[in-house]
Amino acid sequence: APMMVALSARVYMGLSMTLSAIALGTTALAANQVIDSLYWLFCPLGEAVSLCMQAYLPPLLLKGRSLARRLQKSALRGASGLGFVAALAAGSLPVFAWQLFTASAPVAATMARTAPSLALALGTYVLACATEGMLVARKQLRFLAGAHLLNTLTLTFLLSRIVRCSGCGLQHVWALFGFCNMLRLGEFS
Repeated sequence: APMMVALSARVYMGLSMTLSAIALGTTALAANQVIDSLYWLFCPLGEAVSLCMQAYLPPLLLKGRSLARRLQKSALRGASGLGFVAALAAGSLPVFAWQLFTASAPVAATMARTAPSLALALGTYVLACATEGMLVARKQLRFLAGAHLLNTLTLTFLLSRIVRCSGCGLQHVWALFGFCNMLRLGEFS
């Protein structure tokens, strides 16, 4: 049941992001389609590290803490590199290859403004996935579910407020999501 709570919270978080883009208008929504797709395109890099932790960490925990610590350090180094690659690629595409996604200048401009926030959100996501996989390997599922639920409720509340602010754009929505992923990284470490 805790993993179902965690997964449901993550799905609701994604819905909240889309609803925030809707509140910002059609240009933001169109740009969000691209930004969100790029985010999910590169997310498997983090999920792969998480799955490796879930598969390989439990047997090492049984053998001793020193082997487990070595694997965790290696995973965090790998996740750092993968997070950098994912952030760079996803952050560059909306700026330098926007023609692949749209012919609309306003949508392209919104994508370009949001690209740094996408890079932040994706880079921190990959790192948070590594630490999340470590928690799953240690069977810290209730903590994980509680953290995801609290983070989702907090993000949803903040998004509902930020989209009402004058001058708020899609880049602010994604920056808030990036900070949420930074929070997850801190919570799970």
